[in-house]
Amino acid sequence: MGSSDAVPTLRVRQLAAERGFGPPVTTVAVRPLEGPDLAAGCLCVLLTVPGLVLSLPFPWPATAHTVGYGLLAAVPLVVLGAWLRHRRTRRPTARVLHCCQEGLIQETEDGVEAFAWHEVLVYDWTTTSRPVGQGNNRFDTRHLKLTTREGREIRHLTNSRQADVISRLADTAEASRAREQWERTGSVTFGDHTLSTAGLTVDGTLHPWSHLRRSPSPFRARPRPLEARTGTDRWKPLAIDGATTPYRSVLLDLIGRRVDDRGALR
Repeated sequence: MGSSDAVPTLRVRQLAAERGFGPPVTTVAVRPLEGPDLAAGCLCVLLTVPGLVLSLPFPWPATAHTVGYGLLAAVPLVVLGAWLRHRRTRRPTARVLHCCQEGLIQETEDGVEAFAWHEVLVYDWTTTSRPVGQGNNRFDTRHLKLTTREGREIRHLTNSRQADVISRLADTAEASRAREQWERTGSVTFGDHTLSTAGLTVDGTLHPWSHLRRSPSPFRARPRPLEARTGTDRWKPLAIDGATTPYRSVLLDLIGRRVDDRGALR
């Protein structure tokens, strides 16, 4: 399937205003490929390649040349048939995602759904392919998955430009909500990670704030990465998997702020 920008409809703009989302900042349309059209394209290729080969002025038997001309003549008929079918059948409705400052709206053939950002979980991670070719080149793929709080997937994007815009909107809204909850209740949870006044709890294991720090290396770029204590004078990078932990960047920012505040008080 392919992605493209789309224009918000009047219905979407009205719904965004009713929910207090503000105007759409970015809109992404994903339209599924139609099976019959794909099959017609493949058939054209299968007819064209042998048709061209058999039509070349090589010492083929006369029957082979005739078959080649026939294959090439069939290509326009396949294209015409696909075009007539396209005119007579309703094209599938694109899945359109409209992202606003305070929420998102998704249009599908089943209707329209609206979600405030606090009703959405955003998972952001990058995968690296295995080495390909003589140069052992690796390719990174950005993933941005949006789900409801109950776990139902809304959209999974792999377009880095679109992911950047949507993640900024979602992270800004989540950071405000998370800071307010932490100040009000003393704790905030991101998947298996819970921040509290005692420290960071990961899957039931508490890491006190005294066991978290910034890397002391002067050669690391600022802000220096976070580290967790694993033993006496032993530290390792604090690894948080964005594929399983929602709002990873917001979580790391909150941890970093608390670590920096503790360091300033020393």
